[in-house]
Amino acid sequence: ATAKFREEEMAAEDALEVVEVFTDAHKFTRVSDADLKSAFGTTDQLECCTKILQSGEFSLSTAEKREKMDARTDEIIGEIIQNYRNAQNKLGITKDEADWAFKQAKIKVDYEKPALSQIDSIIPKLREHLNIEKIETDYVIKFHEKFGSALSVIKRHSDVKSLKKDIEGYFIADIGVSPAHMDALIKDLQKPTGGDYQLEPIGSNNEPKSAKLDTSSKSGGHKDKKDRDKKGKDKKDGKKKKKS
Repeated sequence: ATAKFREEEMAAEDALEVVEVFTDAHKFTRVSDADLKSAFGTTDQLECCTKILQSGEFSLSTAEKREKMDARTDEIIGEIIQNYRNAQNKLGITKDEADWAFKQAKIKVDYEKPALSQIDSIIPKLREHLNIEKIETDYVIKFHEKFGSALSVIKRHSDVKSLKKDIEGYFIADIGVSPAHMDALIKDLQKPTGGDYQLEPIGSNNEPKSAKLDTSSKSGGHKDKKDRDKKGKDKKDGKKKKKS
């Protein structure tokens, strides 16, 4: 009940069995008004109880722990499904596959820690049972040092592969961003930067950069050949006209 109150899913009155503060609940020994006033600044029992619910220490029941554990596990699996895929066939991972890998790897989730902070330590264990790779596109982002808090936003939503600062005070970073995190990155960068930054794609792990360069070179080669053929044809046509 306390957890639901803190998550704003339940009112204080519903989370309490009795709207009273006790020094010893087993003996029903109530706290005096003077002690309530000293500790909470008020003698109102509901207000004091509400403050205890908000900031007091409490123990979860076994059922509550299991509920929070299951919810955190589902959140982590959801993140993995959105941001990782089968490294061999490049297809997405199903929930059944992720659930199976979690059980095989005997993953222990901490329901008190955010999902994203646990994924990096979980992935290597999953890879012992599931051949997965992260789906991400590489970008270069540039922003001024006066937007210092932007860096924490970037680190939260992307994989920072390199970072440097130029003589004009601009940070330039190579980052990898998964499709699932791109919208959140753009949205959260708006507040610290006001949109004053540059973000350019430089490649994707779906296709090696060298392959892109080779393709570009080949295309250029084809274009040059067409130009040469056209020039040759024009030259021949010119000679024919001259003879006639």
